[in-house]
Amino acid sequence: MAGRFEGLSDLEWKWFEDIFPTSDSRSRGMPHVPFRYVLNSLRYILITGCRWCNLPQGKIWGTGSA
Repeated sequence: MAGRFEGLSDLEWKWFEDIFPTSDSRSRGMPHVPFRYVLNSLRYILITGCRWCNLPQGKIWGTGSA
């Protein structure tokens, strides 16, 4: 459907995958959010102009509290 944001496709993610680290070196604190979800969220915010706290809920998005 035109106009609906579905997040990064597998091909698009391949372009960015090498830029981000693959392992999480933190041993404490909040669990790591996958970089693909963060990138989906950032692209959505830049495209739609919504606020970070108004991100859609779902498994392809970062948390609104980050």
